[in-house]
Amino acid sequence: MPPTQPSDQASWEDYPRPSLAVDVAVLTVEHAAEQPGLGLLVIRRATSAHQGNWDIPGAFVRDRERLDDAVARVLRDKAGVTGLAPRQLGVFDDPDRDDRGWVVSVAYTVAVPFGRLQPALGKDVRLAPVRVHGDISRTGASAVSVTLPSGQKRLPFDHQEIVGRAVADLQKRYREAPDPDRLVESDEFTLTELYAIHSLITAGEEHRDTFRRRVEPRLSELGVRRLAVGRPAKLYTFERD
Repeated sequence: MPPTQPSDQASWEDYPRPSLAVDVAVLTVEHAAEQPGLGLLVIRRATSAHQGNWDIPGAFVRDRERLDDAVARVLRDKAGVTGLAPRQLGVFDDPDRDDRGWVVSVAYTVAVPFGRLQPALGKDVRLAPVRVHGDISRTGASAVSVTLPSGQKRLPFDHQEIVGRAVADLQKRYREAPDPDRLVESDEFTLTELYAIHSLITAGEEHRDTFRRRVEPRLSELGVRRLAVGRPAKLYTFERD
């Protein structure tokens, strides 16, 4: 016979519970002066904890609120961004991760074209430049550096780790498909333009010729772009899903 389990006489209220929060790492590529740069959406914190510091959007989940609804609310109310579809990245549950108390965070991430974020940028919503120094799945979050406004050294709490995991997730997706988030922001592009974005995300781990052989069969050729100097460049577009 199976062992008899003792009955649990504790009431629901006898179990301690953490507060529940959501945090969102929103990534993009800004095509400034023809030189693309990876960026992280950051907001100036208005709440008492780390007030005035720059951080990724986040908030506590309200009573009976779904996680996806909380994420949409955070992006809308704190960053002025709507219409995104972040994916759940993971749960961050170190009991000491938040100096305010026991807080479990469900982290989300999304990578979107710069044009989707540009209208929201302003005094309290910025893009922080991100540099990737290697394969994050092997080296960890330290392979990602974020240059925050106002000379701030680090993101609050464990949010640097969240951003590192978000970039690792982005790297994985960009090794599997040509620009799955359409960060190139054009229906017509050259392989050089596409490679520049992939190289930013993967820290240049893939040689240009290897990249061309991998992605060219998955693109549709449109013609050529005449250049002022040199040979015309082939133009491509993404195959229909």
